[in-house]
Amino acid sequence: MKKAVFTAFCLSVFVGLLSLVSVADASTGPAAQLQKTVSDIQKVIGGAPTITEAQKSAVRQLIFERIDMADVSRRTLGKHYAAHKDRFPEFVRLFGGLIEKNWMNRASGIAGAKIEFERERLDGDLATVESKLVMGRGGEISVGFRLHRAGNQWLVHDILVEGISLVSSYRAQFNRVIQQDSFDELISRLRAKDLGEETK
Repeated sequence: MKKAVFTAFCLSVFVGLLSLVSVADASTGPAAQLQKTVSDIQKVIGGAPTITEAQKSAVRQLIFERIDMADVSRRTLGKHYAAHKDRFPEFVRLFGGLIEKNWMNRASGIAGAKIEFERERLDGDLATVESKLVMGRGGEISVGFRLHRAGNQWLVHDILVEGISLVSSYRAQFNRVIQQDSFDELISRLRAKDLGEETK
């Protein structure tokens, strides 16, 4: 699977999952909270072959309640964040739109799959949850979630598919655009939701 597919695929692991494997213990821990998000998405989508606009809206809300989009965006911008703080809210909104478009485009590709949460590792207010996506037609894909604690919630700030980081992949793409062109050019491309072949 190419790198471009990984970056588009990362957030779509939440969508279209038809069955879950339970995680023992810690009903309020990071793995359990991820499991609940997926379970809630299941309830919204049900077994319908297509997703309505109302369902998309409900799923969108559930996903972005579990993902700290501001933190994902800050990590993705990396060294460029400090120089563009004044444009940061706009970047967060546009980047979120790009991610949403990608998981909506990829959702049908994982219909019939199930996600199995295997283990979680805690380090103070940080956590890693390891899981695997078992595809309906056979085969498995490892999916890792990096989270941090915010009050009584565990929020995702990175997703790794087969070891490839969502944040690192987008950071490389965005850094290249900023260095070769400008931050304004990145914003323009995000507005058009078109980052070229690498996001297709």
